[in-house]
Amino acid sequence: MALRFPRVSLLVAPLVLVVALPLHAAKQRAVRVPSDCSFTLMASADAVPSSGEVRVVTVEGASATCTSWLAFSPVDWIVLQPSGSQLFVNIAPNPTQLPRSATLRIAGQPYLVAQDANVVVSPPVETSLLVNGHFDHGLEPWGWQDRYPNGPGEALWSTEDANGSAASGSILMRSTGTTRGFQRLQCVDAESGVIYAYGGVVRAASREGGQEAIAVLEYDQPACGGDFTRDNENRFRANAPLTWQRYDFRFRTGASTRSLLFVIASLAAAPPFDAWFDDLYLRRE
Repeated sequence: MALRFPRVSLLVAPLVLVVALPLHAAKQRAVRVPSDCSFTLMASADAVPSSGEVRVVTVEGASATCTSWLAFSPVDWIVLQPSGSQLFVNIAPNPTQLPRSATLRIAGQPYLVAQDANVVVSPPVETSLLVNGHFDHGLEPWGWQDRYPNGPGEALWSTEDANGSAASGSILMRSTGTTRGFQRLQCVDAESGVIYAYGGVVRAASREGGQEAIAVLEYDQPACGGDFTRDNENRFRANAPLTWQRYDFRFRTGASTRSLLFVIASLAAAPPFDAWFDDLYLRRE
C-alpha cells in the first residue's frame, strides 16, 4: 500500500492517506523522490515489544523545498499514518511465538521494524502441599473438623487478592467472639525429621481489632489422626489496616511425625474482626 504525504495544511485541502495502486507500482512510487532532494529519518531502532506499539518517525528534508515524500509498508501488521513531517507507524501485537520483521521505505530510505516474539510464560511450578492456597477456586477444601472446638464466625471467599488478580481471591475470616478465634484448616502428609517452610500473605481490617494466626500441628499418625504432638503457632497483628503483609516460618518435624495440620485463625479483640489470608503455602525445604 503506497501513501503520499504532501505537506499541506489540513485547513486548506484534505490529506489523501490511501492511494490504491498495484503492488509493483506501489513499490516503484514508494522509493521515488525528487532528484534534488534527500531526506533523513529520525526514529528509534529498538525492537518493538510483542504487545505492539505506535512508533513516530520524523522525516527531515535537506531543504525547505523538500516537502513531498512517500512511504510504503510491505506487511499488513504495520499501518502508516502521516502527520506533517512525522509518520506514525502503528505496529500490531505479535500473535506468534517467533520474532518478525519488515523493512519500510520512507522517503526513499529503508527503515527496519523488528518485533519480539510473543513468549508464553509458563506458570511457576506449585511446590506447596496445600490445595488451593491461592484461593483461585473458592474455599474448598478449607474447612473444619468437629473434633476440635472452634470460635464463632464465618469464612467467606473474597475478591480481594494479595496480587491484585481479577481471576483469583482470598479467604475472609470473620471472628465474632472473643473467647476463641475462628479457624479453618487443611491436613497433609509429611515426613519426619525434615525442615518445612510455611506462611502466607495476610491483611486485617484494623490493627487494634484483633490478631491473625498461622499454625502447623504435628501428628504421629497419617491423615492427622489422634492427638497432635507439637504445635508450631504464630500470632501477629497487621502493621497497617488493609495492607497485605507476608509471613514466612520454618520448623523441623519430629522423629515420628507423619502428617501436618495447617491452621489459620482470626482472633477478635473487639468483634467483629475481619482478616484476609492469601497465598498460603506449606512445603518441604
